[in-house]
Amino acid sequence: MTQFRIKENGFKEIRKQTLIRTIPLLLIAMIVGLLIFEFNPNNKDSSDINVYPIVIPIILGAVFFGVIKGLKRQKSIYDTYTLQFDENGVTREQINTPSISLLFSEITKITKSNQGGLVITGKNLSNLIIIPAQIDNMNIIEALLKENCAIQIAISKPLIQRLNIPIAIAVLGLMVITYVSTNKILVSVSGILLTSIMIWSFIKIQTNKNIDKKTRRSSYWLILVILSIIGVMISKILN
Repeated sequence: MTQFRIKENGFKEIRKQTLIRTIPLLLIAMIVGLLIFEFNPNNKDSSDINVYPIVIPIILGAVFFGVIKGLKRQKSIYDTYTLQFDENGVTREQINTPSISLLFSEITKITKSNQGGLVITGKNLSNLIIIPAQIDNMNIIEALLKENCAIQIAISKPLIQRLNIPIAIAVLGLMVITYVSTNKILVSVSGILLTSIMIWSFIKIQTNKNIDKKTRRSSYWLILVILSIIGVMISKILN
């Protein structure tokens, strides 16, 4: 059995990539949330007291705390990442995350991202083995896959990764329309689309074996968001 782990300083690269992707989206989400509060028709009769000097620092503090906590959890996961090859297949193991095993005969697709990481796909799409570019001896891993699989390694970035940012921006835009607009048609269309995306996201998070247990448990807050969206949509349509 051949075993591979994340290289010694590999998480520094992962942390940098995570911050580059996460912080701009969180700041945009914060701005969108403040815009929803500011332009929500239900708040027009509220007090003229300016709450932003208090609210904004609290939100920024919560974002900072959440990012730091998330990075610590992500580090503990990557520190325990193990990839094992035997004569029959490949297995990925890491703490608080379901193990994934694929026989070589079950592998249907292997893609390599521009950053150098690999995604191994089996017959069941929920069984994806993601190999970070920061793993030790990637050249040996590729050689083992080529030796045991009849599948060529394709240079490609998974579609869902290419669409991550556009989907996030679309979701924020739909939330603004749903909570701020008074047009019943716009509210109905955006609310239905937003609810569908949220339900799809919740299902994907719960069935993805590359997501740790705590993140899957935390995703249950999406149910409250979905109920809130449905409630706002129905209220505006009936009012």
